[in-house]
Order: sequence, then structure tokens, then C-alpha cells
Amino acid sequence: MINISSDSNATPIYQTGKESTMVMRTIEIKEIKYEVDKERRGGVISRLKELYRDQLDIFTEGDFVGVRGDLHNYKRRNRILWIMSGGKHGKDLPTG
Repeated sequence: MINISSDSNATPIYQTGKESTMVMRTIEIKEIKYEVDKERRGGVISRLKELYRDQLDIFTEGDFVGVRGDLHNYKRRNRILWIMSGGKHGKDLPTG
């Protein structure tokens, strides 16, 4: 299970006659939490700290490992999810 906290801001559409301006939508991801098995948790946290110690706040809440901070870069988010999922993020998983 994955939890992603975000804020969404939308700019309204302004119409004058037949012209209108484009709607800009920004989604700011503030936090990513991922459920990590107890035996993998230490390795996941150490790898995240190795890569992002000075850039992100790394924390645990129950069975979840999470990060907070500057998550605007999608490649960084994908790498974090890949580490948290044990390399399963982005792959088709068998469903029983």
C-alpha cells in the first residue's frame, strides 16, 4: 500500500469573447509513505539516507517508511518508490 500526500492548485479559465486562457494545474507532492516489511525496513531506510540524507526527511510510522521534502522531480519519486518496493515498482506483479 502506498500513500501520497499532495496539494492541488488550479488556475481558473478566463474567457473574453471567443478567446480563453489555458488552465494550469499544479500538483505538489509533499510526502510519500510505503508499507515495508519489517525485515527490509532497516535496509530501505539506510539506502534512502545514503542517497537523500540532506535533501529529505526520512521517517517511519508503524509499518510505513516515508519521506517528506522536495519531491517535485518524478525521477527522484520513482527511484524512492523503487527502493521502498524492493524493486517491484513499475513492474506487473502476479495477482494470485
